[in-house]
Amino acid sequence: MTNHPNYGKGDLPNKSMNKHSFFSIVDGSIKIIGLFDGHGENGHIVSSAAMSIMLDYLRNKNDIFKTKKILKASQTEILEEIKKCFKYTQTLLR
Repeated sequence: MTNHPNYGKGDLPNKSMNKHSFFSIVDGSIKIIGLFDGHGENGHIVSSAAMSIMLDYLRNKNDIFKTKKILKASQTEILEEIKKCFKYTQTLLR
């Protein structure tokens, strides 16, 4: 499994400050990409936190995204797990 967390430049006065974050998980034919668009004075903090929480959830806190299981999972099961991931992230960010 290859993970690529990264960050993009935002619109703060200091143009070198990153406000956007993304990750990609690549495991054979399975590719999961998360893009987090930071806004405002603390956008870089929130986008980075959301990225870290979701990446941790996908790697460690579920069973469906393990290679052998995801290949057998239905689209409905995958979508439900992604919804759980979003809810989990929102809960921790509040």
